[in-house]
Amino acid sequence: MSSTTHRMLRNEAALMTRFVGAYQEKFTALIDELNRTPTSAHPERCMRLCVETIHMLLSTQSQLADALSRMDEEQPSVIGRAA
Repeated sequence: MSSTTHRMLRNEAALMTRFVGAYQEKFTALIDELNRTPTSAHPERCMRLCVETIHMLLSTQSQLADALSRMDEEQPSVIGRAA
């Protein structure tokens, strides 16, 4: 694997880790709030958080797929064996 691909994968992994941490904190805070004082404003906040999270997941998956494709171009047998 080239140093560029290695760096890309490392950067993608770091980005995913940051996303997971940030959204886990948001969900934990919202769940705690829902458990304490349910209000009519929560459904909108829940929906927005879920939509943001799905958007981040799709974006990250796309970037990861791109990185894996580049890795496959460098070493076609690596991805082909896993399928």
